[in-house]
Amino acid sequence: APYSIPLLIAAAYVAIRHARLAAIFDLTAIVFLAPALSYLFADMRRRLPELSIKLARATTVVICGIAVIALPKLGSMMLTGPALDYSFYPVKAIDWLIQSHHSGNVLIDFNRGSYLLWRGYPNLKVSVDGRYEECYPKKTVELVSAALNPKSPQFNEALKTVNPDYIVIEGNSQEALNPQSFGKEWRKIYQDESFAVLGR
Repeated sequence: APYSIPLLIAAAYVAIRHARLAAIFDLTAIVFLAPALSYLFADMRRRLPELSIKLARATTVVICGIAVIALPKLGSMMLTGPALDYSFYPVKAIDWLIQSHHSGNVLIDFNRGSYLLWRGYPNLKVSVDGRYEECYPKKTVELVSAALNPKSPQFNEALKTVNPDYIVIEGNSQEALNPQSFGKEWRKIYQDESFAVLGR
């Protein structure tokens, strides 16, 4: 199709801009490149029948090998469910906020904001999360980063602008050890082995 090349170029451009958009390029490539590849393989079979037989056999061996390795793992996952690792996220800290019926604005870093949004909405409102390209301007991410860093030159203004009721931070951070680095009114109201919650 005459428009296939421009579409592929546009899809490649957005994929290069951000990895999360790579699926757009993948789908576009499947639609427009599949017929071309099919024609190429058919032409190879006509020209090199012996090679195509060997290639088919080799492909079959590879697929069977992958199946032998993957099927036990897939079977185990189907029986027990996939193993999910939540250790990166403040699971206990968010559970505590929810179970203690806290509500309000929560200052949390970009990488963990989506978890809070998933678990805490609508009572706990997130400062920023992984949807920033779709929902937040870049300056919002920078604002939250500054508000979480008492050493930042923009810290005081950023914290005042975000105006959180709670701050969720790593439990072994300097800020967790010294909550008043965020201001005299801040104190630690929850602590577990990985995360701390500050309130005022």
